[in-house]
Amino acid sequence: MSLFTELQSRGIELIREGTKLRVRGRLNDDDRMRIRAQKADILAELQTMEKTKCQGCTAAGYWDHAAYGGKLLCFAYAVFEGKAGRPKSCNEAIMDCRH
Repeated sequence: MSLFTELQSRGIELIREGTKLRVRGRLNDDDRMRIRAQKADILAELQTMEKTKCQGCTAAGYWDHAAYGGKLLCFAYAVFEGKAGRPKSCNEAIMDCRH
């Protein structure tokens, strides 16, 4: 099992923001050390997931709004659940996507 898959199964959220990796969840020192060592691999896996999963999704799209800077966004709440809310970047939404 890859570190990415292991962390994801433990509910730890990994978000790619360009060349930066944002992590949400409880981490121990060993997790932090392993993430630092494998950061490039984790970023590459997230980027691949975004390209293959988000770009083909009917809820993904671009919104011409200054706050979102031309990034691919996820509108799943509105498209699939009929709820209002701000769109998430696909990098952020991919971790808990069910579509």
